[in-house]
Amino acid sequence: MDIRHILKQGARTIIIVSHNGVRENFFKDNKTSVGVQNDGEIHHGFSLKPVAKRLTEILKDKKILPKDREVTITDDCIGEKVKSIISGEGIFLLENVMFRSGETSEDDNEVMEFARQLHNTTNCDVFVNADPVTAHMGQHASLGPITRLISGPKVAGFLLTQELSALDNFMRHPHKPVVAIIGGANVSAKVQAMKNLIVYGKVDKLIFVGGIAFPFLKAHGHNVDNCMFEEDQDFSGTKDWNEDGSFHCGNRTCCGCRVI
Repeated sequence: MDIRHILKQGARTIIIVSHNGVRENFFKDNKTSVGVQNDGEIHHGFSLKPVAKRLTEILKDKKILPKDREVTITDDCIGEKVKSIISGEGIFLLENVMFRSGETSEDDNEVMEFARQLHNTTNCDVFVNADPVTAHMGQHASLGPITRLISGPKVAGFLLTQELSALDNFMRHPHKPVVAIIGGANVSAKVQAMKNLIVYGKVDKLIFVGGIAFPFLKAHGHNVDNCMFEEDQDFSGTKDWNEDGSFHCGNRTCCGCRVI
């Protein structure tokens, strides 16, 4: 566990930054902070307070956290009040960074400004990315821009390192035949990776599951009704795919979902 290792290295203060939800949950159609009236407002259904409670239980069970201590969660992720709370020793969890518009704004200047506010609040010396799931979200203030402000080491956590090692081994020495399964909803972030798997012959078959299949199906004229779909993305190039949702490239086949 990253937390155990960090404490063994002599760290006195660990500040955990995380998120829950997506921008649309909090700011609807506002792509930037312009017109946003509820910046920083807590949405209780997306609060990280239950996370702090559960993490406290896990760390105590693993004897990483003393019985008389707990993971302290703040009411915000930036500001002088937060800075005062996390100035002591211990393990702290900042409230959901998604509650701040600057975390995911489409205005790069707003994102960088929020990264500065986050850095000024935490005053962190070392950055550890412990989450493989969000590692590709480098445009988020707390994942990419903030690393430009930290003078100390920026490293991958154990879980991310293991995943990168496994992927590197697969990409360099694939054991044929290979079937890759890709799921999720954020199609635009995965299209290039999917193309690369096919073009460079890394897989024999590529299978799409979940929401990622709908843009390809819609490009063929299928009715996807109210299924999750990135309306502002252009997937017209996927018309090279066959009517059943498959795309043939040599001996490699990408398989989508059939609409029944």
